[in-house]
Amino acid sequence: MASATAEDLQKLQARIDLLVAERDAAKQSPAEFLRHTKAVDPKTGQEFFFHFDGGWEWQREELESFREHQWILRLKARQLGESWLGIGYCLWKCLTISGTRALCVSTGEDEAAKLINRAWDLWESLPKHLRMDATVIKPTKHRPATRIEWEFPDKKVSHLIAMPSTPKAGHGETATCVFLDEFARHQYAEASWKAFIPVIADGGQMIVVSTANGFGNEFYDLWTQASERGLHSRFLGADRHPGRDDGWFDRMRLTLEPADMAEQYPLNASEAFMGTAGCWFNVDALDHYAKKAREPAERFQFLVDDSGTKATREKRSDGWVRLYDKPDPEREYTIYADVATGKGLDYTDVVVMDLTDMNIAAELHAKIDPDLAAEQMHFLGRMYNTARIAVEMGGGFGEAVVIPLRDGKKGRRPYPKLYRHVQDDRPDYKQNITFGFPITGKTRPLIINALASALRERALPHIPADTLLEMKTFVRHDTNPSPRAADGAHDDRVMALAGALEMYRRYGHHPQDVRSSRKRRKKGYTADYAWA
Repeated sequence: MASATAEDLQKLQARIDLLVAERDAAKQSPAEFLRHTKAVDPKTGQEFFFHFDGGWEWQREELESFREHQWILRLKARQLGESWLGIGYCLWKCLTISGTRALCVSTGEDEAAKLINRAWDLWESLPKHLRMDATVIKPTKHRPATRIEWEFPDKKVSHLIAMPSTPKAGHGETATCVFLDEFARHQYAEASWKAFIPVIADGGQMIVVSTANGFGNEFYDLWTQASERGLHSRFLGADRHPGRDDGWFDRMRLTLEPADMAEQYPLNASEAFMGTAGCWFNVDALDHYAKKAREPAERFQFLVDDSGTKATREKRSDGWVRLYDKPDPEREYTIYADVATGKGLDYTDVVVMDLTDMNIAAELHAKIDPDLAAEQMHFLGRMYNTARIAVEMGGGFGEAVVIPLRDGKKGRRPYPKLYRHVQDDRPDYKQNITFGFPITGKTRPLIINALASALRERALPHIPADTLLEMKTFVRHDTNPSPRAADGAHDDRVMALAGALEMYRRYGHHPQDVRSSRKRRKKGYTADYAWA
């Protein structure tokens, strides 16, 4: 009898140790916390669990990413459980840090109510030892409509509040965590984004999750400017769902229009924002490049010493320069700059292109003053074997970059290889006295159509993902100039890439170029065409 009692006590102690270990793990990890919850999926009526295995391991990584970053931005396909992760994370914060105030904002009142009820279902499914000694004080009887409040032994109260997107949402609030669900469809997205920034100003978190809803809206702007705004962004494609094989995608393509398929179940970020409607470029080619888009090997910007003659590369996650391939001392490069003021909505974009194979070796993209752009371009050009620099002239800002590249007033010698334009249709004209590439009614269609041709022929080794996004929103218009960026979108990267390709046309090593090997025509010479 005594041995049986000892065995029972041993089993009891093992059970207590297990519960304590589970509680400690749940406090440290939102994934370990949510692993013990369940809810009913309102669409299927089936129980919903967080397994974090069998192809869902990425959800654990997502929750850890939520825990590690302050500003989080997610572009997603439909039905991946990302909204469940967001509301589950808010619940975890409320229960593991007493006194937490979490705000969850959705498109309307019904959607906000669904969010708060998801949290309630997860709470009710929690085993007692993972409720962190919290007592519900609101709601008192029925399911919650807008909020849940928990009181803890230390008398602190945590609040989980759901609200619809309205002009007043966020004003006057303070919060530890703000979760903006389906933000691309918030009617007052721009106003609420500005309102919620001070809400978390003292160290809170902002989690923004959404499917795409076209371009020219606040969510699109956040996505395209994520690095400049310090947002930790990630795309979650439709193939993240382990139950979706090639057959599933084939069946869905039979039921949805291409544009709808691209928006609801995208496989890359550029596909998510826009289907085929109105896009100037070949969409199949854009999809081809989206699948092979490269991440920068590093990001940096040049730090210039007081003399203005020496610079070091400072690696930083938000660096203006994205480096894809280091300079090869045996190769030549060209640089084309689409210039902006640094004060308005547009960005200065600079593309470094390899004159051997049309490869995009680096890109500078920043909203900076022209003199700073010139400084960065000077050292970027020197880094790439004193690349020939062509500055776009036509918007009125190119001169403000060319002058500091040439005047030598900052201690640097004038940049030695600046492009001067020669008109192809008037070879008898001498080289222009002024520097830069003019964007005119003649040259603009020329370089845009050349980019379209290179894209269609898959001639470029790769295209950066952010450039592909701009190309998706480069559309036809009824007014000039057409094509151009859709309303609310940008085309700085598109024009810079088009200009770089024009420099490649003029100075590149074309594999089929016969200009340098023309033979003197002799009597009886016959062209070697098939029809000759």
